[in-house]
Amino acid sequence: MGKNKKRKVPVDLDQELELSFTGFTNSGEGVGRVEGFAVFVPYTIPGDRGRVRIKEVKKNFARGELVDLLEEGPGRIEPVCPVYGYCGGCQLQHVDYKRQLELKTQLVKDAITRIGGFPADLVREIKGAAKIWNYRNRGQFPLAHNGSNQIGFFKAGSHQLVPIENCFLQHEKINQLLEVARSYLSRLKGNNLKHLVFKVSPETEKTMAVFVTQNENFPEGEEFALFLREQVPDLASIVQNINPKPYGPVLGRKSRVIWGEESLEDKMNDLEFSVSAESFTQVNPEQTKILYKEALEAAGLTGKETVIDAYCGIGTITLLLARQAKMVYGIEFIPEAIEDARENAEKNRIGNVDFVVGKVEEVLPRMAAKEIRTEVIVVDPPRKGCEPEVLQAMAEMGPERIVYVSCNPATLARDLKLLAGQGYEPKYVQPVDMFPQTHHVETVVLMSKIEKQA
Repeated sequence: MGKNKKRKVPVDLDQELELSFTGFTNSGEGVGRVEGFAVFVPYTIPGDRGRVRIKEVKKNFARGELVDLLEEGPGRIEPVCPVYGYCGGCQLQHVDYKRQLELKTQLVKDAITRIGGFPADLVREIKGAAKIWNYRNRGQFPLAHNGSNQIGFFKAGSHQLVPIENCFLQHEKINQLLEVARSYLSRLKGNNLKHLVFKVSPETEKTMAVFVTQNENFPEGEEFALFLREQVPDLASIVQNINPKPYGPVLGRKSRVIWGEESLEDKMNDLEFSVSAESFTQVNPEQTKILYKEALEAAGLTGKETVIDAYCGIGTITLLLARQAKMVYGIEFIPEAIEDARENAEKNRIGNVDFVVGKVEEVLPRMAAKEIRTEVIVVDPPRKGCEPEVLQAMAEMGPERIVYVSCNPATLARDLKLLAGQGYEPKYVQPVDMFPQTHHVETVVLMSKIEKQA
């Protein structure tokens, strides 16, 4: 038999062609096809037809840019932000909110069926947001030192700064801080200041400003801090964070307080939490309440269970679980987050918790080897999903229920399929829209152990 001929790619670089869009990717791009060959184009949605210029060609797909929109698909609207399409923060401002929810639900269904092999009817109706603008309680703004010290966001897929005056997704208090800070930047010399990070406590409306620098030598920080204090009455904390790494996470592991408190005080379901400069918390507080409510209901606690909360962060879910469980173990690899978690447990007088510092893929197998019994395991991993060692350890521990909180439908479906091979079955999949105007969607899944037949 002769060798199979390689399939010829039907598009060329810089070629212009008309496409009708019929699909949608989990990165927020519309999908058109040329002789069955997929072309991904940002800022398009199913139902659109447009003229496209091919910007990248790969073996199995191509990417293009929209040159001219010829027909509008259902739900297309005019975006409100003047830098939409340049700034990389939003992907769906050109879509009305009802359609956004439909697209996100379909993303979850596609992943669950195509990757996981599960039926689509497992996916429940998405929990949409009441507030679709100004919902973010944290903003991270890079700086460009080009003579005028501009501040903004990076263009999608690059480190090219797009200057902004405000952000339609950020809390009003953060936009106030951004405006005041921008008016001062021309006074700064050198390029030590890399990012400004602003946080707000929705409960108290107090704010924090974090100066992220390449090194500790930032004498201008004191004067900059004084300026902010004079202009922003609700400012409660100003912190310098040192991060010498040119790429990767915005925040480094070392901080010092320039002025004010070490952390902001916040609440979640009557529990009090301290949020430090380095703490990771969900950025949409109202939708976070819905997300955690779903996770708690899926856990189905009666007060008798031992629970593990993997990737626990500052212990928000851990402490909520602890109020309904016998004992909860929280696992997190960032030491500063565990310090916050322990402080938060003490603050709320919750003693039936134990926080462990370490990578989940190392700690959980050790717990499994010690034959620690647990009825419920809750996991909330990063976008890459759970490591194989984590899935294997969970299966070995054999909890009655696994509650999987995910921010990536593709890795979620992959992990659910692996857990299904270890004796678990998904009972339902609940999407929650934490990030309106973006392609991101959170999901809570209840996995139950399959009872062995006698």
